[in-house]
Amino acid sequence: MRLPVPCRAARRAAAAVPAALGLALAAAQAVALAMAAAAPPSHHLHLADEVDPLIGTANGGNTFPGAVVPFGMVQWSPETTRGDATRAAAPGGYAYDARRVRGFSLTHLSGTGCRGASGDVPFMPHGGAVASSPAADLRDQVYAERFSHANETARAGSYRVVLESGWPRRRAPARHGSPSPPASPPRC
Repeated sequence: MRLPVPCRAARRAAAAVPAALGLALAAAQAVALAMAAAAPPSHHLHLADEVDPLIGTANGGNTFPGAVVPFGMVQWSPETTRGDATRAAAPGGYAYDARRVRGFSLTHLSGTGCRGASGDVPFMPHGGAVASSPAADLRDQVYAERFSHANETARAGSYRVVLESGWPRRRAPARHGSPSPPASPPRC
């Protein structure tokens, strides 16, 4: 039995609909892929980039900005001073409002309060002659150095400061130590 002409046209049109939809879907997919390729790369959020290690270094927070790995053996960080070597500027070893560094020590505890437990053995780059024991410098006049927060960078995994003498100190954490690139003292 032959279908009348209008029925045949309707069948052909009905058969063409899935093909047309498939073609339209393929075209839309091609356009979407082309737009994605032309678009600038999307910003991937790295949570470590959002960390500010200086938070808590003022107003009694008793933290330190040095770079540390979880369960690491050392916590290299600066020891700041307000001019009294017999008393730490802050229990964590670092006070944001103190403008002198008396050394970089290996051990720090964050948020200790009270007297703290930091600065066991501070190391300080010194380009001049050592005329007296650094332990005898009770007012931190000889061996401590000024620094500016403009020359200080603290990020998760990295701490860097350039002292007033121009000597850069950079610390990056490692599980059993904290390598620091060797640097020569500035000429005095």
